[in-house]
Amino acid sequence: MKKIIGIFLVIAILLIVSDLLQGVILTILYNPVGSENIYEPTWIVKYSLTAAIITIMIVPVIKFYSRITKKDVPLN
Repeated sequence: MKKIIGIFLVIAILLIVSDLLQGVILTILYNPVGSENIYEPTWIVKYSLTAAIITIMIVPVIKFYSRITKKDVPLN
């Protein structure tokens, strides 16, 4: 049970950080300038960005976990 709660907390934190980074990146990309039209990014761009950020962020978490438990956790 403790392991399941730990995994849930890690994923929840990664989702929060991913949402913040997604907001920053999309604000930079879609920031309207003056008279330009405002374009809303499609849902596929939002979900792809979230998936990429979480994938990139989960590798250090796995490495950190393997150092704490001193086990070899394969990344493949």
